[in-house]
Amino acid sequence: MGSIAQIVPSGISFPIRTQSLSAKQEYPFVWFAGDECEVPQTKVLVAGVGGDGCNTVEQMQNTAPSSLDFIAIDTDYMSLERLTIESKLLLGKQTAKSIGSGGNPDLGRAAAEEASEEWADRIADYGMVVIVAGMGGGTGSGAAAHLSKVAKEMNVLTVAVVSSPFEYEALKRPKVPKKG
Repeated sequence: MGSIAQIVPSGISFPIRTQSLSAKQEYPFVWFAGDECEVPQTKVLVAGVGGDGCNTVEQMQNTAPSSLDFIAIDTDYMSLERLTIESKLLLGKQTAKSIGSGGNPDLGRAAAEEASEEWADRIADYGMVVIVAGMGGGTGSGAAAHLSKVAKEMNVLTVAVVSSPFEYEALKRPKVPKKG
């Protein structure tokens, strides 16, 4: 088994194997085309929470792979109605009265808590949930953490993609992102 040394820009030498190995010997953990195997498919749900999250997910659905499912989640009925996303979840029908959280994260959290069972039903068949939210308003800041908690309790892998307000917006909403 011969080897040669390759010099990389940093000056460190790494041996390169000259003996040829089959792909399966070299990479035993990778399935190659032609191998007969079943790869389990995990259903992924991308959830836009609050105004920013819903708007982001609305744009994503047009360019994302068809294997992803999308849901828009908000406390504002009118905002949800304007979206083209088919699956929607209105939070806080009692607590937020379907008119939004008014920038109040505590109301956003309470609205999410009110809809916990419905959220759990919606994610029951998914292996992964990606929560997309903005941390500048009430629903995204307040509800995203609770929705993540429910998913975690159901052993659904959860990833959150959140954004903070721009600096000029922070003057108007300085404490909201810290609560989310």
